[in-house]
Amino acid sequence: MTRNQLFQVVDQRRHIMRKDGSGTDIAQLAAMRQARNIKPVRSAAPNPVESVFENSVVGQVVLDANSIIVLANRTARRILAIGSTELGRHLREAELSYRLADLRGPVERVLRDRRQVTIYDVAWQNATASDEPMTLDITVAPLESNVGVIIS
Repeated sequence: MTRNQLFQVVDQRRHIMRKDGSGTDIAQLAAMRQARNIKPVRSAAPNPVESVFENSVVGQVVLDANSIIVLANRTARRILAIGSTELGRHLREAELSYRLADLRGPVERVLRDRRQVTIYDVAWQNATASDEPMTLDITVAPLESNVGVIIS
């Protein structure tokens, strides 16, 4: 960006430059992106579905069909002390699978039978001693198209 005598700015937001002002067609760049299967840059505007999920007052954790932790909303991360290291890990490797309740059995049952399972009155004490103990009802439900489960 500081070498404007060497490059001409084509699209500043995506950092696309043209060397010495020579001809480079933007349509060719878009075709190259599609040919290489590169995902487009996400827009700055938030997706309403993602916003609703992230800001829900109900803690939710999403697992894929292989029981890999894919998503956890803000409430789940706060209550269950889910860090960024938990995302992408298998449920059996995550602390929440045995510390909260034995979630492995219900998750396997939901993946197999495609029917919701609810575990009632689970005692939970957060890692910090300042938090009050709480009682949770945990619902494990299948996601559409057999893509995984959601734990609420």
